[in-house]
Amino acid sequence: MSALAALAPLKILMIGNSFSISVLSYGPQVAHRLDTGMDICSLYIGGCSLARHAGNIRQAGVDPDFAPYAVRWSYDSLETGAEPPFAGVLKPDGKGVPHRMANVPQMLAADKWDVVTIQQASHESWNPATYEPFAGEVIATVRKYAPQAKIVIQQTWSYCDADGRIRDSASGGPGSWGFDQAGMFERLAENYGALARKYGFEIIPTGRAVQLYRESLPVRDVADDVVGNVRSENGAWKGDTIHLNKDGEYLQACVWVAKLLGADVAKLDWAPESAMRHPENAALIRRCAAAAVAELAPGGK
Repeated sequence: MSALAALAPLKILMIGNSFSISVLSYGPQVAHRLDTGMDICSLYIGGCSLARHAGNIRQAGVDPDFAPYAVRWSYDSLETGAEPPFAGVLKPDGKGVPHRMANVPQMLAADKWDVVTIQQASHESWNPATYEPFAGEVIATVRKYAPQAKIVIQQTWSYCDADGRIRDSASGGPGSWGFDQAGMFERLAENYGALARKYGFEIIPTGRAVQLYRESLPVRDVADDVVGNVRSENGAWKGDTIHLNKDGEYLQACVWVAKLLGADVAKLDWAPESAMRHPENAALIRRCAAAAVAELAPGGK
């Protein structure tokens, strides 16, 4: 079991976007079902890249009231109705709703985080030129304001085959980016691995778990993927082609709990079956999550 599992509840801050906030859907429930726990918080801007995170950090240094991130959390250590330790730095959102917004330096300093996660925006994850110097700026900020925290990288995932950037619907070949689904994953995996090796970080292999799930199905169809919520209209796929669906969010939760809390998700006997598209695949999802975590050695490949 990971040494991190001894810290219960583990305090986790995610500096990310929609590909990280989705952990909140089932991560706490999976942890509870495996007799572990987490205090987990998301700093969220949709589609936020490492470059934008770095720019936001620089802006916060000039204007401490700059608060571009929506803050969402699930804290096992809190009594019902109690405020989180960072409540004092939260600001109203644009609609006047209190306790919603913050910036990165304030949130890093506002609680004693055990783990801080970072990731690249999915649309830039395949491009190695988009990682630095921005990742270094974010990492330096974490080390400055939360020196006790372990920085961990979430490996994001490749899009479903309904996305025209990775698959041409007419020919069935590579999409407008010039590569297919496997090509997107190979590129992002290499980039995350290089970043992990450079800084000596570990990786949460969500993207690899998605690939293992795809490879495990005897018959593949876009509608069976854990990525995307699409429908067929007049022979064309319509809808969300990039985000995890409920099956995928369950997979992501299992990967995070296995990696960060050291729990054996193969022993999990719970899944959000009423929300999943393919509840019969819950055991396969758990196996893929466990296999991805076991496969990816510390420091990345």
